[in-house]
Amino acid sequence: MKRKGTILFYRLFILSISFLLVGCKAQIKIEEKPLALKVKISRGAFVKQEGENFDTFNFINEYDYEGVDTEDKVINNFNLLSNTYTYFRGTNYFINYKDNDIKVEEENVSNFKISPKGNYVFYFANNEYLQPINFNLEENTSELIENKAIISGKFIDWFNDDQLIFYGIDVENKVNGIFTYDIVTKKEALLYEINNGFISFLEYIDGKVYFVQKDFDDNGVLKSIDEEGNIKEVCLDITEISDVEVSDEKIYVLGKIKNNVYSIYEVSTGVAHRIVYDFPSSINIEKGLSINENGELMFMGLTNNKKSEIYNYSDDGIALISKSEGEYNFINVK
Repeated sequence: MKRKGTILFYRLFILSISFLLVGCKAQIKIEEKPLALKVKISRGAFVKQEGENFDTFNFINEYDYEGVDTEDKVINNFNLLSNTYTYFRGTNYFINYKDNDIKVEEENVSNFKISPKGNYVFYFANNEYLQPINFNLEENTSELIENKAIISGKFIDWFNDDQLIFYGIDVENKVNGIFTYDIVTKKEALLYEINNGFISFLEYIDGKVYFVQKDFDDNGVLKSIDEEGNIKEVCLDITEISDVEVSDEKIYVLGKIKNNVYSIYEVSTGVAHRIVYDFPSSINIEKGLSINENGELMFMGLTNNKKSEIYNYSDDGIALISKSEGEYNFINVK
């Protein structure tokens, strides 16, 4: 997840800001800032941590990457359409919208999800239990999601700019499945019912939601669903899955296929083909996958020192692109 010309910014003084969070104690305010820093993040960007220092890099090619000045902001999500991004500095969490920093005072927040157009941000606040919150960036207001079905874990994402999609259980009607929640009308609807099994993965990618449906015999299927409700089986024999990335017609899965090992697979015509074997010898599963500006897959290998190195996969094979091992994290760019 460009503007041209010279933009003159006037210093903004905040006299007072007050808003109500229904059922939630999180308070959010706009940081006073004399001049906004234009942060540009590209696909494949990553952050390297050394002690308490964090450096951000944009991927250039398999031989080079360049540093990005973020003024000590540690960016973890970036929306390409709007330049909206979320970040943390120290122990504080922020949302940057139209070059204004919005501080989230609640400390126990997680799972930030920027809407496709960058006008909203969903997140959880942990106040004894997880509270799902949507922040309207245009109106500078936040509210608790009034969902009736109980969200299972953190399996929730955006379906479009007005709807959230999540896996959960409607206890009252005894329904297990995938639901949508309209943030404008506040209406919840069952999109896909699951009669025998559960969901073990769910993520929005390029206009579709990819999810893994498993039965109680541990058989799994990777599926996709679009806004019209059309469901497609993407890959059978999924045992475990940590991440999915899509580049053009190519689908990459970080996970485990039945009768095989945990690795990275490229899915073609419903069949998973393993693409990582001995180089690197170990994949850092917790770091997930990324797609760079060239549409190539990026992932992290794990060294003997339990540090990470970044690799790039293309038609030419696998290449090591990081210049040294370290503590790396991909920025979620959509």
